[in-house]
Amino acid sequence: SLGPCLAAVKAFKEWMSMSGMPVAPCKDDTLDILEKNLQEQLFLILPNETIKPAEHERDADSALIFLCYPLGVVPDSVGLDILERLKKVMGHIAMCR
Repeated sequence: SLGPCLAAVKAFKEWMSMSGMPVAPCKDDTLDILEKNLQEQLFLILPNETIKPAEHERDADSALIFLCYPLGVVPDSVGLDILERLKKVMGHIAMCR
């Protein structure tokens, strides 16, 4: 759930820049703080899917691919780690859920 939030913050910042909107409807540093904190928390988990609580820890889930595309919130190196782990959940026809 952190990935879509991070993508939304980045997209809103980009839209503000492109549209010439000078000020977001929040404090000046709110979007930067959100982006920084979301990214930090996401990268504490990745390339795993879930790490807490420990009894629900999972290192692979097909939903992680959305962080690579279309969201584009992970660098290529993390994307490659995600793809490598997804081999565990790949069936002969599609992804196992």
